[in-house]
Amino acid sequence: MRTSKLGFIATFSLASTLIMACGPAVKEAPPPPPPPPPPPAATVPASTPVPATAAAPAPKAEEHHAPHWTYGGESGAPHWGELAPEWATCKTGVSQSPIDIVSKSAEADAKLPKLAFEYGKLPLSILNNGHTVQVPNSTKAEIKVGDHAYQLAQFHMHSPSEHLVDGKPLDLELHLVHKDASGALTVVGLLFKKGKENEALKSVFANAPAEVTTEAKPVEKAELDLTKLLPKKHNFYNYSGSLTTPPCTEGVNWIVMETVGEVSEAQIAKFREVTHGDTIRPAQPLGARKVLRTK
Repeated sequence: MRTSKLGFIATFSLASTLIMACGPAVKEAPPPPPPPPPPPAATVPASTPVPATAAAPAPKAEEHHAPHWTYGGESGAPHWGELAPEWATCKTGVSQSPIDIVSKSAEADAKLPKLAFEYGKLPLSILNNGHTVQVPNSTKAEIKVGDHAYQLAQFHMHSPSEHLVDGKPLDLELHLVHKDASGALTVVGLLFKKGKENEALKSVFANAPAEVTTEAKPVEKAELDLTKLLPKKHNFYNYSGSLTTPPCTEGVNWIVMETVGEVSEAQIAKFREVTHGDTIRPAQPLGARKVLRTK
């Protein structure tokens, strides 16, 4: 696995296992003497799991709930790694995101693969999951890194930006999350500063829900042109990092576009209103990693 080039880094997926145990066979009642034998036990369909004993039923996968996390306080970013064993990487990981991108230290590399965004128009649906405003993708939109394709899963936003550039945050950051057939992730980060209204994201900000839900709600007659989200020039920074929320899984291929876009003060205010303030994880140590950039 290379951290100095764009890679195709597999992430891990969680699988739940259901253990089936069979109970003892029902014995026939002894001959005659009264009282008569009890009726035979009901037949259990083969697809129904049977607990080993009535006193200790097999645990159900749906009974497990991830702990509550926030961006501040006792369940905030500095404590994520302590909230659940499966989130330990948030504390012990050595390739975490976001980072401070020091432009002068980023190594120009002419061998970085070209990016090809195969985007189109997306029927708009929006989710406020309690941490951010998220837009799922329901189209064939994808990115090609060289000749390797990654399907767009969703995009979401953070304010201020999670990635710093030369030690300074921008006003907003948008993450386009892509996944390949094996589950490997490539995330494209778009940075925005306060300025003129962003026409491409206008419908997203206008319809950003204040209500927290688990399902995205369609916005009637609203459509988003994904191509208009992107800068004209595809110069970018590249490094190997992680998810910026629990479980902080590493092996994420990060592409942060150099060109900074604009969003209006009102658009930023609307996003921060429905997400209740800062939605960022602080910059993490770069360590032994290198940040590359296109020439």
